[in-house]
Amino acid sequence: MTKPRFKKAPRYAVLVAVAATTATIALLAAIPALGSAQSNSPCDSETVVPADQDALRADCRALWAFYSQLTDPGQLADAGPSQWSSTNPLSSWRGVTVDATSNRVTRLTVQGIVRGTELRGTISAEISKLTNLTSLNLAQNNLSGTIPTEITKLTNLTLLILGHNSLSGSIPTEISKLTNLEYLQLDHNSLSGTIPTEISKLTNLTQLLLSHNRLSGSIPTETSKLTNLTQLLLSHNRLSGSIPTEIGKLTNLTQLLLSHNRLSGSIPTEIGKLTNLTQLLLSHNRLSG
Repeated sequence: MTKPRFKKAPRYAVLVAVAATTATIALLAAIPALGSAQSNSPCDSETVVPADQDALRADCRALWAFYSQLTDPGQLADAGPSQWSSTNPLSSWRGVTVDATSNRVTRLTVQGIVRGTELRGTISAEISKLTNLTSLNLAQNNLSGTIPTEITKLTNLTLLILGHNSLSGSIPTEISKLTNLEYLQLDHNSLSGTIPTEISKLTNLTQLLLSHNRLSGSIPTETSKLTNLTQLLLSHNRLSGSIPTEIGKLTNLTQLLLSHNRLSGSIPTEIGKLTNLTQLLLSHNRLSG
């Protein structure tokens, strides 16, 4: 009997078959991994959030999205009763304040004051889902990237403190939506672009700290509408043009720091109206007269 002959498959066909098999195996391997990643979220644990508190659970998921985007969670991963994990109630997580009446997260304060405890990574846009937040303080960390525009949805904020990080890009013009802000600290970053005129809509501001950045352009004359300001810190930037005469309307100022810029022209006599000043710095500019 003559044995049947089988044609040898072309080499390229074998390669395609192997590649397809490898891709299938990789896909099947990824499915349980995805499920595992989802199950790692602690927010479904009743230890973290009680079963009947859906709004607080949504806050927890927003916080966990923020945590998951960090390349190094620093002090948030430290072992103990304040660790961000499924073994601790959300109200005990480091830096998180849960209001006892509303059962919502109202404050997030995580400062990297001690070396080695800093957060590293970017600020997740998901943080904007913490809609009851009144205070956000992430100062003195190693956060990078831009300030997410979504953060301006947190319209209940009275304090926004992101100073002493490595944030870059411009200050979002949408910041004008945060009309309840009293304290805005973005100093000691690498922010660039101009100071948005929209900041003038934040009429409740008492402190505006933008020093030690790479901000350019002129000092907006609209800043004079911030009549509640006690501190205006714009030093160590690349600001140019003249000091606006309208600055004399900020009669509540105790600190006016404009040094180490590229300001030119004469010092306006209207500064003499700022009778509450205890600190005035204009050095290292190009002032004349």
